[in-house]
Amino acid sequence: MYKTQYGSSRGALAARATVYASDLFAGKTVVVTGAGGGLGLAIAVLFARLGASLAINGRDAEKLTSAKEFLETFGGNVFAMPMTIRDPERVEGFVGEVNREFGSIDVLVNNA
Repeated sequence: MYKTQYGSSRGALAARATVYASDLFAGKTVVVTGAGGGLGLAIAVLFARLGASLAINGRDAEKLTSAKEFLETFGGNVFAMPMTIRDPERVEGFVGEVNREFGSIDVLVNNA
């Protein structure tokens, strides 16, 4: 498991109380940029807990793979692509892959 430097551990993120219904985002696709760790991962965890399918990206492939594996433990579909959002062609490719995988994007959290 990936080591936490700052903030909540993965276990704490998974267990933290929420006021939202557990299926609030069921059937929705959420994109979170910079989701390999930190705030981006915390955001992605909440959406995963609320039933969303996730599409995540980040620059560090190892961190992103670890985040994907963790997010899948909540039962939803997770698509991950290592990339930087500073490359317009990669962004376009990412969006195309997300649309192929899930059909559409309902929520975008640009955390990068």
